[in-house]
Amino acid sequence: MGGQSGYLINYQDVQDVVHLLFANGAEGVSVTGRRITPLSAFSGSAGQVVIDQGQPLTSPIRVLAVGDHRLRAIEGLVPVHGPGIVMVVNVSGRQALYLQDAINNLAAAIAEAIAVNDRRMSVGVPVQQSATGVTIGGWLVAAPWTISVIGEANRLAEAADLMTQQMRGDRRVRTASYRVETNVEIRSVVTAVPFVYATGS
Repeated sequence: MGGQSGYLINYQDVQDVVHLLFANGAEGVSVTGRRITPLSAFSGSAGQVVIDQGQPLTSPIRVLAVGDHRLRAIEGLVPVHGPGIVMVVNVSGRQALYLQDAINNLAAAIAEAIAVNDRRMSVGVPVQQSATGVTIGGWLVAAPWTISVIGEANRLAEAADLMTQQMRGDRRVRTASYRVETNVEIRSVVTAVPFVYATGS
């Protein structure tokens, strides 16, 4: 989590991701090598995360989890479909911060799956500004962005409505709209990286 887009990770982002993973069947979660339980306490400030009063962690924050099919869906490892929203956003200039902010707000609205221009998002995939545009996990994703989101449609719509209203007041935003759909399909997946050195204990 975190990257070079100008967004500072904060402990609430990490806490929300961890709670979502446990709520969807995670059997084990670690944050940058620190094993987490459902009772772990998060604190910190912008750019730092403190877990159970340990040493502060800074970006990039790595969240790893193991669990069942629902967790595989959240991690982006399987295609999914369900109710949700589709946002269309077109921004000029340095764009990564707009996309990162949109993804963070949708995640905070308990999005269960997100794809941008058919590029699947998952925990820890960075959104970054490069010389040629915005990249997601190293892949160039040119604006305009079609952001497909699956989750509780009313909650996602509230978040999208607030975001699009704010965006329309920004001169750099050319387009900002959304629609609610009863069945959003996200077919793209994230390629799983096999563990080489880590084994269960």
